[in-house]
Amino acid sequence: MSAFFPPPGGISLPQIGLGKVTSITLLVILLLAVQPQSFSAAAIKGGDLQLTEQEAWVLRQAKTGQPADLARQYGADDQKRQLRALFLKKLFSGNFKDLKVPNQGVHIARALITDGPLDLHYVEVEYPVTLSGCLFADDATFAESTWKKDLSVAGSRFLRNAHFTGIKVGGTATCDRAIFEGDCVWAEADIGEKFQAEGAEFKSKSHKADFHTMKVGTEASLPSAKFHGPVDFELVRVGIRLNLSKAEFFHKEAEAKFLAMMVEKYAVFNEARFHGPVNFIIVQVGLQFWANRAQFLNEDKTVDFRGIKTGNSIYFEEALFQGPVRFEFSEIGANFRASGAKFLNACQAKCFSQLKVGQTVFLDKVTVCCDLDLSYGDFHDLEISGIVKANQTVQESTVNLPKLNLVGTQVQRDLKISQASIGELLARNMQVKGPAHFRNIAITRLADFRRSSFQTLDFQEVSWPEPQLVDGKKVRKVWLNDLTYTSINIDKPDDGDRGSDYGDEDFKAVKKLVEDSPFNTQAYVQLESFFKSLGKEAWANEVFIRMHDRELEENLHWANPRRWLEWLFWGKLAGYGKKPFRVFFVSLGLIILGACTFDPKYLLANRFSTREKTFESIMMRLFLSLDRFLPIELGLAKNWDSNGRRFLIWFYFYLQQILGWILIPIALASIYSQLK
Repeated sequence: MSAFFPPPGGISLPQIGLGKVTSITLLVILLLAVQPQSFSAAAIKGGDLQLTEQEAWVLRQAKTGQPADLARQYGADDQKRQLRALFLKKLFSGNFKDLKVPNQGVHIARALITDGPLDLHYVEVEYPVTLSGCLFADDATFAESTWKKDLSVAGSRFLRNAHFTGIKVGGTATCDRAIFEGDCVWAEADIGEKFQAEGAEFKSKSHKADFHTMKVGTEASLPSAKFHGPVDFELVRVGIRLNLSKAEFFHKEAEAKFLAMMVEKYAVFNEARFHGPVNFIIVQVGLQFWANRAQFLNEDKTVDFRGIKTGNSIYFEEALFQGPVRFEFSEIGANFRASGAKFLNACQAKCFSQLKVGQTVFLDKVTVCCDLDLSYGDFHDLEISGIVKANQTVQESTVNLPKLNLVGTQVQRDLKISQASIGELLARNMQVKGPAHFRNIAITRLADFRRSSFQTLDFQEVSWPEPQLVDGKKVRKVWLNDLTYTSINIDKPDDGDRGSDYGDEDFKAVKKLVEDSPFNTQAYVQLESFFKSLGKEAWANEVFIRMHDRELEENLHWANPRRWLEWLFWGKLAGYGKKPFRVFFVSLGLIILGACTFDPKYLLANRFSTREKTFESIMMRLFLSLDRFLPIELGLAKNWDSNGRRFLIWFYFYLQQILGWILIPIALASIYSQLK
């Protein structure tokens, strides 16, 4: 029984037994040997990954939250800086169960990722990850992976394809100064905060830099990025700002595609360089689009901004366009600023047709040597001006337009075109609700203002195309048919006091403009109305008379008798109804001449005695001549004996009757036209 009870003094340490202590010690040693398996440098056994020295060191650094810069730790030797792709996959997949990464995340620098492709499909990483300055020797796939914090591959180089399709990054995705030798695909990526790729280079000419349908929460920043191959930013969505300033797109054939891109506030392409075609069709920018000093260098491929919309302004100040440009159907909320821009290549038209701008289109100090199409646009203000070098003529201007198309354009306030040489100015159906200033312009072939409407037309130092002979007929090249305006000035300072100092030279200049245009009655009617509004009735009548003279010239052959009879009796004599008193005085002169010629003593049946008083004789002569002139019978002229009188008296006796039949209706028509 004593064996089952302890001794009275209790159990002491030496009584435990040496065998038991030894067993416990061996167990502890065995556990310690098994626990650090992931930090050993042994080979793979039984399918488990056993790490290299470098990988074990990376894990120790990660566990303590310290950066793992392999070049600093192991030197520049490539062999000593290698990490296997499978190691990174196990690391970011969370297969090292006892590894607890602190809040600083994992930072691996200047490593060589080798031993096959890196496949991080569908991994979910809770902490920030930085793979800076690393070299990826094979394909690297981050597709459909989720990174709850930041992901950075800044300064890294991908020798083959890099796929980030459908990646989700909760914070910032950084590719600053990264180099992509093959495909670089960010299609359908979802970046919670920022996407940064400053100075990144996409070197492959055949592989695409694909950002199709990418979403960025706040800012996508790729300044100074270089794209050697195709580029696709189609349907990209950026929360606040897209920055591609100083970026360069080298491919001359493949399109740099930004189709239907949406940026909530700012899109910046300042000093960007495009060597090939560019597609900005139906891009939407909430506030401002900037492309100051941007260069579009391809002479044949189109820079296409059709349908682009900005909530505020769009900027192309000092930008360079070597080839065709298209802005049809675009809508700019505030200003279109292209001050100092250069639109070159005379063979390629620059099309801004149906462009809508809420405020001002600034095309001032520009260089344009190609057709410029602004037809059917809608602007608050429009300014087109070049630069004329000192002591040079307008033909030396930086604006040298073979054709300026303003057909159907509406300007809600001011239009300014200056310092320009224009071959054909097409302004049909144009409407300008404020002043329209044309200053220091040479129009060489055609000026077409038909059916246009202006508030004020101001022409200063404008040279118009000269009439040309076509098939022996002079053809005028200034068309003013159905042009309307409330005021017109030619080489006259606009001092704000309308018509106060409008002199003879001004009248002649305006009249000459109408004279140099193909005949249209409305052009003369409009000018007549303008002079009446100035209180210049004599000038208005002169314009009216000249209108009818030209109408006869245009509509009747020179040999047609009607042309000359109407010109003489209705035109010269009555001023086409504007000079009724001229007919009266001519008629009175004819009547007085008849009174001097027709002697009452030759009245038949002795109705008048020559012994009457002189006053009575004068009155009888006047009534006799008046009876002969008027188309009504007074009873005297029919009793005057013209036979036997001298031929001239006889001839005038019958001529006066004919002239009376002509002049009396003309006088009545003139009076009626004045009353009307």
